[in-house]
Amino acid sequence: GCTINDVAAYFVGKAFGTHKLAPTISPGKTVEGGLGGMIGSVILMSLFAFLHSNRTGTAIQYGWPILYLFLASVIGQFGDLAMSTIKRTVGIKDFGKILPGHGGILDRFDSFLFAAPFAVIYGNMTGCLLRRHEMNLCVEKQHPLLTGGHKTANGAYRYRYAPFRVPGRS
Repeated sequence: GCTINDVAAYFVGKAFGTHKLAPTISPGKTVEGGLGGMIGSVILMSLFAFLHSNRTGTAIQYGWPILYLFLASVIGQFGDLAMSTIKRTVGIKDFGKILPGHGGILDRFDSFLFAAPFAVIYGNMTGCLLRRHEMNLCVEKQHPLLTGGHKTANGAYRYRYAPFRVPGRS
């Protein structure tokens, strides 16, 4: 989602961007690009989820994942702006020379620096991102954080992620 967001934001911002998002931090970023990246990542990732659901027969509840995609898009842009702030403060244009013109290798992953911890927190709070669908064996014995296995209507086993349970303790 972060990479799709970055690419969509770039192209939408280049095509339609007129309002600067943070001109002193990152003069090339626009509000239109940010919104385009957000909408593009939500649409494309929802399409991937739909195709995966149809191919595997996995039931997907789209509400929580779509909310996650919107929020992760905003948080990923904060990560991008945070790295741009560091570059401006230090007085460098790029973090490295391996990818000239792209801000260096770190610039390809800067949105992940904020979005990845958010994914873990969001998954723990909602339980929607870390569920295991269509399990045909007892995963609880292999992974102590998966609990509450029950058989669904289609005969598959579903487990609930227990985010704050410490293995070996009750």
